[in-house]
Amino acid sequence: MLKANTGSSVNDEPRTAGREAASKAKKGLDRVSLVFVYASSDYDLEALVAGIREILPGIPLIGHTSYRGVVLPEGLIGGRHFVGLLALADDRLTVGVAGLRNNCCDDDPVAVGRAAAEAAMKKAGRTTPPDYFHLATSACFEELYLKGVAEVIGRRPVFGSGAVDNLVMGDWQVMTEEGPLGDGLAVAFFYADKPLAGHFTSAPYYELPERCLITRMAGPRKLLEVEGHPMLHRIARCSGCDPEFLAGADLQVATSLNPFGVKDRLGDLTALRFPMYLNPDGSIDVASSLAEGTAIIHMRAELDDLVASGGAELESLALRMENPPAAYHLSMGFGRAMVMRDEGRLEEATRLIRRAAAGVPFIMTFSLSEFGFVADGLNTCGNLMLSLAGFPQ
Repeated sequence: MLKANTGSSVNDEPRTAGREAASKAKKGLDRVSLVFVYASSDYDLEALVAGIREILPGIPLIGHTSYRGVVLPEGLIGGRHFVGLLALADDRLTVGVAGLRNNCCDDDPVAVGRAAAEAAMKKAGRTTPPDYFHLATSACFEELYLKGVAEVIGRRPVFGSGAVDNLVMGDWQVMTEEGPLGDGLAVAFFYADKPLAGHFTSAPYYELPERCLITRMAGPRKLLEVEGHPMLHRIARCSGCDPEFLAGADLQVATSLNPFGVKDRLGDLTALRFPMYLNPDGSIDVASSLAEGTAIIHMRAELDDLVASGGAELESLALRMENPPAAYHLSMGFGRAMVMRDEGRLEEATRLIRRAAAGVPFIMTFSLSEFGFVADGLNTCGNLMLSLAGFPQ
């Protein structure tokens, strides 16, 4: 039977923080199969991982830097220095973790994804695809990493998220037991006797009537025009802001409740796309890929609904699980939106998530991008979303 435990530390000294968190997470577990770790980008991450390895030597580890904190059963762990761990233990569970830097295959992110998948199977001692897998990435190539993994193993359920630093300035890091990777990805392949319970959603964002066709891109993440007009004017119309104000404002803050979305091929999921930066030429950098000739939908959320959503969606996942949950892994993209609007609301959201977990060990990271799947759809990536995974006993 799968068992789990969590551990955390806010010690300023990274090696000590790693030891403290790992000692707590290890308590009561006979054989640890895998450790998820999320930490502050302000740490010396080499030293942090070294501290974890002292307590959990030889244990597969996967994770990344989180935005200003993590949520555990003991509450919100944040500040300048923080680390949270979720340890899983099950004699019937086999896990193989592999991490690769993006420059290992001549900077071809699809090739990096393929190589990581092959390495993860080898680490697990298997030659067959996993039952499900976890993906942790740096920014910019999330979909291409996912594509490379799928070229090796086909469509297997995915959960996970993308790294982000405390200031969203590019200091994010992906981590394995070998230390931080910089730009790249890490995958954890799970070979288990029970299926993963996954839930991937853009709730509580809802669709507005405004839709428009993308007519010009400069690469997959630089949006130039929709229907022949600068995207900034469309954002201004839906957010109620003047274009001149948006041009001089922090675009992430201004649009955190007004992103846009794209439908999957069956219409079962609207994957969100977050405007990140306004460039001098009027183009807008977005946090996940888009393509010319596709429609984007303007979305909206209320701050109160963001606060309530994490707990509500976790309760929904728990009700749909066939077996009692042993642990949860949660990635919340819109944690940044709450901080941008009212940082104090994070404590309220944390209380609701802890109540929904009902004593089950869990970890929640605040991420830049999120990975998940829906029934009969493809694995995909979005921003400001919830990726929830339940591990059965």
